[in-house]
Amino acid sequence: MYRSYRDANHEVQELFDAQLAQSSRSLQAIILYNIEAIDNFSAQEILNYPITTANTDPINEYDLRDTHSYERKMAFQVWDNGKRLVLRSASAPIIALNKNALTPKARGFSDVMLNNEKWRVFSLWDKQFKHLIQVGERYAIRDELTSEIVKHLLLPSITSIPILALMIWFGIGRGLSPLRKVAKEVTRRDTAHLEPIKLSNVPLEILPVIEELNALFHRVHTAIEKERQFTDDAAHELRTPLAALKVQAQVAKAAKNSEEKSSAIDNIIAGVDRATHLVQQMLVLARLGSKDNSSAKINSIHIRATSEELIAQLALRAIEKNITLSFQCDDNYIIDGEKTNYEILLANIVDNAINYTPNDGNIVIKITDSDNNIKLTVTDNGIGIAEKNLERVFERYYRVRDSAADGCGLGLTISRQCAEQLNAVIKFTKPKTEVGLKVSISFPKQSLI
Repeated sequence: MYRSYRDANHEVQELFDAQLAQSSRSLQAIILYNIEAIDNFSAQEILNYPITTANTDPINEYDLRDTHSYERKMAFQVWDNGKRLVLRSASAPIIALNKNALTPKARGFSDVMLNNEKWRVFSLWDKQFKHLIQVGERYAIRDELTSEIVKHLLLPSITSIPILALMIWFGIGRGLSPLRKVAKEVTRRDTAHLEPIKLSNVPLEILPVIEELNALFHRVHTAIEKERQFTDDAAHELRTPLAALKVQAQVAKAAKNSEEKSSAIDNIIAGVDRATHLVQQMLVLARLGSKDNSSAKINSIHIRATSEELIAQLALRAIEKNITLSFQCDDNYIIDGEKTNYEILLANIVDNAINYTPNDGNIVIKITDSDNNIKLTVTDNGIGIAEKNLERVFERYYRVRDSAADGCGLGLTISRQCAEQLNAVIKFTKPKTEVGLKVSISFPKQSLI
């Protein structure tokens, strides 16, 4: 608002200054052309008439047509040599409008105070510096015009602001009402109510937000279900080994001789080892289940070197059973994925083969190039798995019957999840010898992009 007033005032000042200058030159051209005749003529009487009539005499219709109240706010003077007042308007004083301009050096625009009012004066000398014309007007005229301009400019805006604000408030409120409904619905939710928000009557502008929110609900629901499943599994699977430990502890306590006590303690240690292995496998499975494959860090895995390191760590267990563990790889193949997943996958497959291969058995680990895939095979001559049970090997806690091998039935379940996160395909078949088990894992080759 202040800027509008300032700009309007500036333009008004420029316009009125130009009029003052133009009026001065017009008077100079008209009056000074025959100053002697004007000096002897009763021109001053004519100039005095409108003001005198307006001040003293009753104003008739003729007077109203020949005068205007604003004439009192404007004035001019004609000075001879800056000393004698030759002519003036009725509203002009008998003293100079601008005393400082009575000398040729001081001319042009100036601001003066007359009768406690501010005036704008323009002083113009002729070329011979004999006659001076001063034209002035009150600043009140300019201020009034500026105020009127600003009022007419701003009044519509000011009156429309409440209406505009109301329209904006209504529009925003109506536009945000779907968000408020969604916010209320989300506020009422808890972990037991994670069903998706209905997409009916949802504006297109916030549809992607609601879809992403529903996807988040789904992920949270999946995570909670996995957590609940892990808790249930832990409670179920740990009950038996803990009960066995309690029994063995009671046997050790009631032992009548050192041999019975030592045997019970050995059983307790073995039970603790089995329980520890179970807990470790369950924790690995829970960690894999909580991973988002899309956000996993992708690295280059040199599977030959990685496999050699891992097989060397597992070789001690094979030596204990006098199992021949061989590794064949004709090139240093590279795949994409997280190295930890590959290590867990291979460790579980080889560990499973060692568990179910009898003493003096053979395990062959081979890595080859097969079309667009890198193929890893682990073949043993153990007890194998009946063909009807091959589809069940990935079930949690499934163990081959009539097996003396220790285990908790989670190793192959973990292997499958690792394979999925490596975009690999894992299959179980009978080897050509029809003895034992052959595990084949196909990895996609490393992307060239």
